[in-house]
Amino acid sequence: MATNYDYTTDIPLSTNKPSVDQPNMQTNTNSINSIIGTDHITFEQATGSGVDGYHTVIHFLDQGSTDPATTTGFGQIFTKTISGDQQLFYQSGNGVITQLTNSTGVPFNAPTILMGTFASTGSFTNISAIPANVYGYIIFYHLGSPSATQISSFVSTNTDTFGSSSRIVDNGSANDDPVELNNHNTALFLQGRTDDFGNHNWPWIIQYWSF
Repeated sequence: MATNYDYTTDIPLSTNKPSVDQPNMQTNTNSINSIIGTDHITFEQATGSGVDGYHTVIHFLDQGSTDPATTTGFGQIFTKTISGDQQLFYQSGNGVITQLTNSTGVPFNAPTILMGTFASTGSFTNISAIPANVYGYIIFYHLGSPSATQISSFVSTNTDTFGSSSRIVDNGSANDDPVELNNHNTALFLQGRTDDFGNHNWPWIIQYWSF
């Protein structure tokens, strides 16, 4: 919870009697203790532990949509509002800015992994729901007869998902497409259908990243 602390500057004044400045001096002293205690261990809060002054949590005054000015030789951590929520950023001394968090809660460069089974038919049907604004790939594998493994890629926009199928070499000769992905008007679902291999239950693994 945001708090304002009272503080009077230029106290004590050399021309004032101590009794005149004493109330403001007491307020200032208490405010110093309180402001140090904001996000920190303050005086004697953890006596004997050696952690006075350590952070307990860090609250950032959000930068809105504007990056802070670069300070050569110093790195800066700050938050900005992205799509209505506050995200964490780092700015190097050369002005290189890296976004450290996102709206999915998944660290950058760490994919989300999904697993399931797709019963393929001759019509496009949903394999899995896909979030908006991600890219990734799906691996199909079939251990029965015929045996096959296929990896295909996909990307989603705010409203749609587009799949790109990869054909495989089956037993070193045939150029087959076990599962064909839909590339148009699928909403936020990855869709597929049977192609060269007939109808089968295809175990699958999806990995995707936000962008």
